[in-house]
Amino acid sequence: EDEAEAGEDAATKPSKKRQREVELKRTRAIELQGHRNDIRSLAISSDNTLVLTAASGAAKLWNVSTRSCIRTFPSGYSLCCAFVPGD
Repeated sequence: EDEAEAGEDAATKPSKKRQREVELKRTRAIELQGHRNDIRSLAISSDNTLVLTAASGAAKLWNVSTRSCIRTFPSGYSLCCAFVPGD
């Protein structure tokens, strides 16, 4: 009986992994219509006027003030995007 009780206690005890769970908060969000898949990367131009987003199948260049898509670039599976210095 003692072994069975010890086994039950171990099964019902919260594990260390569960105790370390962190609650994530969304601090900022941008919702722009246009991508058909989840956005995997986002870059902001040095003058803060353009946003470049990349998803599987396309990269899109956005005007920040109007929130409109300026251009769509066909791409493969995108994992990152960036503006070059002097953009």
